[in-house]
Amino acid sequence: MVLAALLLVATAETGAAPSAQAVYTGHMDEYALSYCLLANMRSNTTSGVYLPDLDIDFGLVNQLVGSVYPQENLISKQTIESNETGNEMTRYKVSIVTRENVTWYRDAKSYATWVVDKLVKPGMTGREKARVLHDWLVNHCRFSGNAAPEELLPYTAYGAFYSRDVVCNAYAHAYTMLMQAAGIPVLRITGTIRDTNGEWSHAWNMVFVENQWLYVDVTWDDRNDKNPSYDYFLVTGEQLRKDHVWSEQIYKNFLPYVLPERPDYAAALAQKGLLLGTPSGGYDLQTQTDRIQVAAIIARLLGNDETVPTHVSYPFDDIPRWAAGHVNFLYSRGLLQGTSANRFSPNRKISYNDFFTLLLRVMGYEEEVDFTWESAPGLALRLNLADANQIKAWGLRPFLRADIVNITYVALNAQCRDGATLQAHVSQYA
Repeated sequence: MVLAALLLVATAETGAAPSAQAVYTGHMDEYALSYCLLANMRSNTTSGVYLPDLDIDFGLVNQLVGSVYPQENLISKQTIESNETGNEMTRYKVSIVTRENVTWYRDAKSYATWVVDKLVKPGMTGREKARVLHDWLVNHCRFSGNAAPEELLPYTAYGAFYSRDVVCNAYAHAYTMLMQAAGIPVLRITGTIRDTNGEWSHAWNMVFVENQWLYVDVTWDDRNDKNPSYDYFLVTGEQLRKDHVWSEQIYKNFLPYVLPERPDYAAALAQKGLLLGTPSGGYDLQTQTDRIQVAAIIARLLGNDETVPTHVSYPFDDIPRWAAGHVNFLYSRGLLQGTSANRFSPNRKISYNDFFTLLLRVMGYEEEVDFTWESAPGLALRLNLADANQIKAWGLRPFLRADIVNITYVALNAQCRDGATLQAHVSQYA
């Protein structure tokens, strides 16, 4: 399992490059490696990821990295011989090297932000944002079918914004940047497209709009006549498969690592009173959640209001006043434990083992009988509260508020120990 191994990757939290002496000793698959390389790129480090072998499909890794990071990149693989504590060993440093001019990505990102600031208005829906940026890109660019692979500019977002005569890769990179600047989850997809002349390499986008992942092929909607077509705008996978070919599952497998947010799930939980939004109207889905916040979510799930109790049953001396009712409610029902006899550690960030342990207790499963803290994710997997790709992802990246939202939403219709759903089961705690 990913948790059991050591990764050499700088994280956005620390910004520090780890020691180059450790080697990843567990099984590193393409999704995990891609996530680690992306983390390095975001923290502007070239420390790379160190592996004991190269049993990896690096073409897939480059594809996955390129689905998130709109830049033309290459994977660098270096062999490093060393003699540590008298043991000779070979390891491999894997890192991402950009093919682009060092300023292209920065300038393209600034251009994308300028376009979004100009075109995207307050109150626009996701569909409206996607459309206005789709139309702008169609009218701004011209498709050029004569670009040679060695001509890098026509393949880049920078080329789409500043040169304008580009190929499908540039359209897809540029649309990725525009969607990211507009706050819409997006991936760049690569595959092939069939036409009357055969099958050709191609690139397009997958965007999360109207509570679902849909596809946009800006290139094929550009007829070079300044009148955008919408034949490939926010279409379903079924519609796109008529002439596009791609490995759909690999991108779906990658989503838990890079784009776990489900705003529709968050809105549904908020409507039920289980989740409180921010003053700006969002849900902070990319933040980590602490123990006291999770206690509040679970207490609300079980119908508890936020009244401060007149009689406190819990022994903890570090509970903030606003959460006293929630903690009292959960502790008195045997659902909540502290980190010591009199401490709850309310600000400690929660792990996925912690969250599953608490949720499984709520669902009537007995600790040390049905599961332990260590085995809680395994039981959650069997109950379909999460899938294997999510669990693998949590072994690498922080456990986010988005993950808690996703699990809680799914759990409402999951089977408790007595056979009832959680939605039906929670009334017993009221």
